[in-house]
This record gives sequence, C-alpha cells and structure tokens, in this order.
Amino acid sequence: MLTECLRAFQHGHAYEIASAHNVRDALAILLRAGFGFDLILLEVHISWMGERDWPGHGLDLLKEIRKRGVDVPVIMTCPPLEKKGMDEAQSAGAFAWLSGELGELERLVTLALSGPAQGSSKTTPPA
Repeated sequence: MLTECLRAFQHGHAYEIASAHNVRDALAILLRAGFGFDLILLEVHISWMGERDWPGHGLDLLKEIRKRGVDVPVIMTCPPLEKKGMDEAQSAGAFAWLSGELGELERLVTLALSGPAQGSSKTTPPA
C-alpha cells in the first residue's frame, strides 16, 4: 500500500522503492545498498521471520540503523499508539511518526527529502 502511495505523489520526485516483509530482509536490503537510501519508511510491527537473535521490532531495526552511523531520515509507520511509543521512536532517531493518516505521508516525505539536515528534524503528524 505504501508503494502505491509513493508512486502516486505528484511533486516531481522519482522514487526507486525497495520493500521487505521482515526485519531480516530489510536489514539485508539496507546492507546490500550500503544504507544508500534517501529515506526509509519503517513499520513498527514488522515481522522477524523466526530469527532468534533478532527481536524483529521496527524500533530495534531503527536502533541498528543508527548504531551503524546511518543518518538517513526514517519515518516510522504504525496504527496510533500511546505517546511512549512515539517518544521512543524519536529518541531512537526517527525523523517522524506516521500513525494511520496516509494523506500525511506525502507531506512528511517531502519534508524529509527537502530538509538541509536530513534525519535531524523531530516531527510528528498533528493529532
């Protein structure tokens, strides 16, 4: 669904999209690409496919990305959660938190890709 949303954006950017259905595959894609993405959309509840040494939670993947020194903007996506979850995502280095409003996605992607200091802004969609 997010792939279709990105393709429908009408603001002049072309997107090359890589998608994964679990943490293991997402990390493999990121490693193969040398973390060379302009933006990462990351589902908080991404599955982990039975890897016992990897908890599989999107926040854990975000922390791994930041631990490796990667400063690509990461927009976390998830149905609405308590403030604690949003705070934890931002503390871990998320650029923004998207909770349900796909209409807000285009604005956040534009903001993430146009900012002079990508990955440093801490924004959340309005409630």
